[in-house]
Amino acid sequence: MNLTKILFSLASVLSLSIGTLVYFLYQEHKQITEYYSSISSLGHEIIEVRDAVTNHALSPQLDPYFLNAEIVNLEKESKGLLSSYQKTPKLGLYNKQTNEVLTQFHQSLLALSETLDKVVGLIIVKDALLTSVIEHVELGTESSDLERDIIAKKIHQNASLDYIPAKLKSTVSTFKQVDSQRRALFASLLSPKNSEFVEHSEKQLRQQAVNVQNKIFQLLATLAIVVSAFVIYTYVHRLQELKRNNHAYQEAIDRTEKANHAKSIFLATMSHELRTPMSGVLGVAQMIREDTNESRTKEHADIIINSGNHLVTLLNDILDFSKVEEGKLELEHTPFSLRELVQPLESTLLPLAQKKNITLTIPHYPSDDLKLVGDVARTRQLLFNLIGNAIKFTQQGKVEVNIQINDSGSVGVLFTVTDTGIGIEDDKLNNIFIPFEQAELSTTRKFGGTGLGLSIVKKLVDLMEGDISVSSRVGYGSKFDIFLPLEVQQDRVDLSNIEEASLNNTEHLHKKRILLVEDNRVNAVVAKGFLKDYAQDITWAEDGLQALEVLENEQFDLIVIDNHMPNLSGVETIKRIREKLKLDTVIFAYTADVFKEAHDSLIDAGANFVLTKPLQKPSLELALKQFSREILASSHQEIEGNTVVPLIRHPASQLALTEEELSASASFNDPSLSRVTKLELLIGLKTKLNALTDQLIEAYSSSSLELLIEALSQIETSSSELELEEVLALTKVAKESCENSELPNVEHLQQLINRMLVNLHQAQRLTLELSHSTKHA
Repeated sequence: MNLTKILFSLASVLSLSIGTLVYFLYQEHKQITEYYSSISSLGHEIIEVRDAVTNHALSPQLDPYFLNAEIVNLEKESKGLLSSYQKTPKLGLYNKQTNEVLTQFHQSLLALSETLDKVVGLIIVKDALLTSVIEHVELGTESSDLERDIIAKKIHQNASLDYIPAKLKSTVSTFKQVDSQRRALFASLLSPKNSEFVEHSEKQLRQQAVNVQNKIFQLLATLAIVVSAFVIYTYVHRLQELKRNNHAYQEAIDRTEKANHAKSIFLATMSHELRTPMSGVLGVAQMIREDTNESRTKEHADIIINSGNHLVTLLNDILDFSKVEEGKLELEHTPFSLRELVQPLESTLLPLAQKKNITLTIPHYPSDDLKLVGDVARTRQLLFNLIGNAIKFTQQGKVEVNIQINDSGSVGVLFTVTDTGIGIEDDKLNNIFIPFEQAELSTTRKFGGTGLGLSIVKKLVDLMEGDISVSSRVGYGSKFDIFLPLEVQQDRVDLSNIEEASLNNTEHLHKKRILLVEDNRVNAVVAKGFLKDYAQDITWAEDGLQALEVLENEQFDLIVIDNHMPNLSGVETIKRIREKLKLDTVIFAYTADVFKEAHDSLIDAGANFVLTKPLQKPSLELALKQFSREILASSHQEIEGNTVVPLIRHPASQLALTEEELSASASFNDPSLSRVTKLELLIGLKTKLNALTDQLIEAYSSSSLELLIEALSQIETSSSELELEEVLALTKVAKESCENSELPNVEHLQQLINRMLVNLHQAQRLTLELSHSTKHA
């Protein structure tokens, strides 16, 4: 038994005891009050009888026998009151004192009543003697009260009563004696002590009632203190217990979070460690498929590639699940077209459906006029999971995708995926969104998968504040409805963050030098195989330290670097390339980490782009096209015999972004411009500045004054229209040099290019801000 229960028991017993005492004291107080009223009534009645007897003596109007009867009744009541108290069972503090008061009162009342009895008796005797005297005196047959009073007074005064016969002398003498005794009793009767006993008894009982009342108040105060003390103790104890419980709960939560964190780290680490060799397997398989002409070898390579891609899909599911569990999954908020969303789905999933002879219907959206604002990658991922599931569980028939855009009421997009597959039983529908759960245990064995696909879909939908519902009928198929509150834009504005490369092929990348930094030999072989089509010379460094040594002595057009390496990580190597070696060479980082934080750390270190393992040839080609200008600019530094110092495009991390002028431009901040107009203006400005920067670099590298004047004239016009004063001033100075048949100072032109790039980055930032603000407009 703990302390609280013991204290509760003691407090309960004490409270019950005090309550019992209060009850008995209340009964005693009530009894004393009743007896107080009784003796007060008897006392006043006996005093009234005494006064009546006294008045009768002075003016005999009352029947003395009636007075005698009253006295007898009062004696009986007093005796009955005392007897009643003594016979009643009592539990009280003042029983003895009360009994003494009642006994003393009864004795005093009896004494007074005896005196009154005597007085009344003497009055009767006196009246009888007086009547006898008057009867023998010849005053007539009838005598008035006045005559009786005269005779009685004469007798009292010893006056001469010659008319009274001698035989009555003894009667008169007796009358005088009786009257003398009556007077003596009257004196005793009128004594204060014969009336003070009433007040004294009342005072005693009243004091006892007050004492009992005080005891009751004291006990009630004690009870209140006990109850309050217990309540306060209980409250404090509960607070302490709650604090202990909260601390214990917090420790349990911390342990759970640490366990989840450890689980997520374990999953991410294992996935990374699996993705790294898988990158080599898939890469070599792709190289074998491309290099061989034998159909059987191609078929075997396809089997390896398909199995590897399936394993990568499982790893991606596990990684996505761990990211969601860790709360590290962050959504982007950028505009995208339905074509951007749908085309990758169709190109990836249509072959899977055709392989199973299933009809896959996905609506086509060739126009980019309509834009949705949200995370296109995550939206595509959840649709990929749903459509992929539908294809996997459909043996014949079709899978149909429908997209419905709501631009009124609940603004957003409704995606519907319908299939004619095996269906799901009603009692299993609630389990399909639970991690690692599938409708049937045999599903994993028959169809494969981790059971995470729909769980990730549900978490992504919740993260996007959307809604998902499912209806299904066994043997007939299933229907999934997903509503996402994506903002709909009807503007004819392209808000893509990635500027499309001016060249549509990678032919200009031939005969470029590439440095490959990779500690895994298999992955290095794969990367070399992919890069050999775009470069004449590929140098391989096994870690970051070796790469830094090579870069100190040689120049390269492109650096492709892994992240997780011994001795020096990819992040630290990139930082040293940028900060210590001061190189602007384009850097492609590639890693098995798919967490956004890992990619961000590489970009922050100075990488231009991040590729994800397993390295795929299409993603590599896309990156090469995107950064073709930067690679081309870097190649100018290695042209032998060229005495012109090259101009370069510095990355944003090396530019003084505070020197931008676009934000303060009066033309851009014109209040009459709509948001759409400003977006169009910014898009045009980005395209123009990007093209003019390349044109200026090319013109200067070729030392063509004509091309320089043409480029500078266009820059002058654009900067003048937008009131970019510093850009305009630098342009005029450079143009003046060209008009004087002199090449402008390279530092001056580099400063101009830097200013143009700063405003280009500011235009990009303002574009994103305007697109974000549209949602809240």
